[in-house]
Order: sequence, then structure tokens, then C-alpha cells
Amino acid sequence: FAPNVSPKGKTVISKNLGKITAKVIFYTSETNIDLDKRPKKYTQCTYSRKPCVLIDFVEISISEKEVFVPNSAFMDLGDIARADWSTSKEGIILTITGGDASESYIAVYKIQNMRIVERRLFAGEDTSQPLQITKYFIVRT
Repeated sequence: FAPNVSPKGKTVISKNLGKITAKVIFYTSETNIDLDKRPKKYTQCTYSRKPCVLIDFVEISISEKEVFVPNSAFMDLGDIARADWSTSKEGIILTITGGDASESYIAVYKIQNMRIVERRLFAGEDTSQPLQITKYFIVRT
């Protein structure tokens, strides 16, 4: 699949999902990396391509209403390549793919009630079970 997220600048990916429109805006930048350097300077880079693509900021909206996006949901992902929207019985789904070959990944976000409630991170070459599951909660104080 050809990338649909630009390695630098602003990329808007919008999709009509029945009666709603889901939109994500990625702000990305590139940084030169030394593939042989230890320790690695950019932990979010997969070191599978050069230069590395960094996610600087993400905005999500559903039918023009802003979705709360925790920084931790995206800031550990590097070398983003593609993103797409879908729906499931559990909510609206944003799927992001990145990296390359053995360093590829798939991040699947479940959105309910105008917020991200879960992220599942899979190895790009084995989607049979997630490597990580992160759940996001609202904490009221």
C-alpha cells in the first residue's frame, strides 16, 4: 500500500461513515537518524527507514466535534505511513500503520463518546494478538 500520510507537514484523512464524518489531522516532521548509533536518540523511530517520520501533533474530530486525544496515544509512534477509518459494534475505529518489515506496526484506536477509549498495538506481520493494550479513562477529581 502506498503511504497516505505525508512524512512532513499536515495530512488530513477524512471519511464518511454513514451519518457521521470522521477526520484525523496529522502534523508530521522528518529527522535524520544514524541507523547504527547506540543508544538510539529517537525512541519513537522504528529505525527501519531514513529519515525518520515523527508525529508532532494529532487532531481528531467526529462530525466536526473535537475528540480528546491524549499525547500518549500517538507520541510513541514513528515512521507513520497510513491511516484509515472504519466502524465496529464497539465504536469508531482509527487504524494507523507504520514502520517497515519486522519493525512494522498497526495501531488500532477505539473511539466512543468523543474520546479515545482504547489503543491496541500489533506487530505489522502478526495481527493475531496485540503486543499492547492501553485503556484510557476519565478521572474526575
